[in-house]
Amino acid sequence: ENLSRETPMMRNRGIKRDPGEYYEFINRDSLARLVKLADLADNCNLQRVDLMRSKGQSINPDKYPDALQALRLSDTERKWFDSAINREVFYD
Repeated sequence: ENLSRETPMMRNRGIKRDPGEYYEFINRDSLARLVKLADLADNCNLQRVDLMRSKGQSINPDKYPDALQALRLSDTERKWFDSAINREVFYD
């Protein structure tokens, strides 16, 4: 729930979380931040992007730089992220 921009209850009430507020909330929760960073790395993995496109799915990794900036990555985190998006991954 901490990682959702909109929970089902919020959607039912027509409430949308401001993106800045959303990322500040994630930055305050170390586990949510770690999971979000791993999710972004998977979404931006170059091999995965190519696979999704080959299956005709629309995927746009260019939408993620704002999220990465909002997470305020340390140099170590940025190196890990760059490594993760270039890592070979096996998808079925």
